[in-house]
Amino acid sequence: MRVRALSVDAGGALLHPAAPVAETYAAAARARGHAVEAAAVGARFPAAMAAHRGRGGPDGRGFWRAVVADAVGAEVPGLFEALYAHYAAAEAWTVAPGAAEALRDARAAGVQTALLSNWDTRLRPLIAALGLADAFDVVCVSAEIGAEKPAAAAFAAVVDALGRRPGEVLHLGDDRRADVAGAREAGLAAACWTGADPPLAAVVGVLVRALHAADRGATRPGRGSGGPAGRGRR
Repeated sequence: MRVRALSVDAGGALLHPAAPVAETYAAAARARGHAVEAAAVGARFPAAMAAHRGRGGPDGRGFWRAVVADAVGAEVPGLFEALYAHYAAAEAWTVAPGAAEALRDARAAGVQTALLSNWDTRLRPLIAALGLADAFDVVCVSAEIGAEKPAAAAFAAVVDALGRRPGEVLHLGDDRRADVAGAREAGLAAACWTGADPPLAAVVGVLVRALHAADRGATRPGRGSGGPAGRGRR
């Protein structure tokens, strides 16, 4: 089955923090009178994320409030609100080099594009603030669709929104379990992508060439029932 749509992950793939998260947390905590080193925050952060997964509502406030407190080792007044607002702003993020242009080129060439991310309700306005709204045909956010990758329901949501069959969609993301294995288990094509290697433009180029080759083959005389070869096989 020919791939006709491209789905990409947000955090760790399309989007990356402009500064290391641990350094940002530690600096914000110290500014509010709580002494903590970035190394300590970085060491605690993965366990904090895992411990509170699924907590809180669509805006993610309950989840991130707990993660911030665990990561810095204390409930610091004003810290959570400051960090929550910080990561809602475009200035806190960078876009993978060349990715925006590659996604727009894909759409112009007839390849549908989608964003599928485990994120809260800040993502959609963030994408707009980053100037990426016109890079996607479809945006699926876990907080809005009620399912997180690697659940099959998350991938079904993006496939349905694109109006495609699973095998017609290629999903790219940085998490080998949530993005790659999850997508493949749901019937999509998938590959690991962290935003740089390979450049998204290279992936788009391959998809566009394959799509155009397939379309030319489908319209070539003799391939359909109306062509000479078609009539000859009846």
